[in-house]
Amino acid sequence: MPIFLNRKLPRNEKGVIITEMVIVFPLLVFILWLIIEFGWYFVRQVQVDNVCRQSCRIGCRGMREVELREYIHGRMSIEDDQIVITVLDQDHIDIGDPDDRTFANYLVIEMTVPDAGILVLKNLILHSRQEFMIES
Repeated sequence: MPIFLNRKLPRNEKGVIITEMVIVFPLLVFILWLIIEFGWYFVRQVQVDNVCRQSCRIGCRGMREVELREYIHGRMSIEDDQIVITVLDQDHIDIGDPDDRTFANYLVIEMTVPDAGILVLKNLILHSRQEFMIES
């Protein structure tokens, strides 16, 4: 047995290790939980961005508003009022009808998803906005 493992602690240092662990261990667990929580948040944000970007790309190729909403609902649990689909002209003025898409206009899809965190980050709102030019 190595000598440093066999060393006896002085009488006045016997409870120091346990006291330090009682103070440090909850802090370490909290920091680990925050890392997990922020990781979950960023994964969810990337998912929202990807769905928004993919639906905008597909919408620029001719998919109508109803089909776009079905596409988004198939990939995320989101309400209809959390999806905004608009078409802008070259001067970025709203045309009005999302299905009125002509060449050189812009399709804009905005998604706002309320996301419940695991423990620490409660009631987060994930937001994504994608804008693509219609080229066909």
